[in-house]
Amino acid sequence: AVLTRRELTRVAANRLTLLRGLFVLPVLSCLLTAWAADRGLAGTPDDPNPWQGVALSVVVTCTTFFAMAMSFGTIVGDRDVIEREYRWGVRPVAVVLAKALALAGPVAFQSLVTMSLYLALRDGPDRSLDVGTPLLVMTGSLMMLGLSSAALGLLISASSRTIRPRGTSLRWA
Repeated sequence: AVLTRRELTRVAANRLTLLRGLFVLPVLSCLLTAWAADRGLAGTPDDPNPWQGVALSVVVTCTTFFAMAMSFGTIVGDRDVIEREYRWGVRPVAVVLAKALALAGPVAFQSLVTMSLYLALRDGPDRSLDVGTPLLVMTGSLMMLGLSSAALGLLISASSRTIRPRGTSLRWA
């Protein structure tokens, strides 16, 4: 609980990254998806939409990459802190779990904003499976995809020692 509270404080303290992740990236995703298909995700067997798959592919790809981007550098940037806390008895698994729990809310909100803005710009699906309304099915699926992508980003971050590739310099010529 202490680690999760600390991570939530750190996420909220970095306001520029949080605002970019929660609003700028979903708006960019919606604009790209709206540009990809004029009719959006609407379509029926009687009136098929040939660009429906393209729109779905763009919104899924953008959500995946943007959710993963929110979690990439979190562990690499804190490697020294994690090693210091490990010497004091805090297990690294607890730190990674706290980071995952702290990112779950912003990533789910990012997916909700993306789908809400998209459905404000373009038509959504007319029907869904027998699980609920199309809005709920699409938003829930996008949230689960975003959370999975953020977890994958944490895994990549945990398995690397540095953010930049070997042989590169951070100095600009």
